[in-house]
Amino acid sequence: MAFGILISRRTPAIFRPLEGNARYEEQEIGNDPNEWFHRVHPDDIQALKNAVGAHINGKTPHLEAEYRIRHKDGTYRWMLCRA
Repeated sequence: MAFGILISRRTPAIFRPLEGNARYEEQEIGNDPNEWFHRVHPDDIQALKNAVGAHINGKTPHLEAEYRIRHKDGTYRWMLCRA
């Protein structure tokens, strides 16, 4: 499964956010968006939160953001989020 979030303007939701590319197992991760944001690189988090917020609030027709996410082994990997 791809790593990312599923965003709806009506109901923001997260789906298996850290499985797949980040190599976390399903039972290691909850569905709280903070599980995802907590693993985003500190230099990327504010821009990502701004992009997600703008999309949820209807300011952008789609979301596309590149950011680094912490892999289970502690390294960071680049990801592309589209919604």
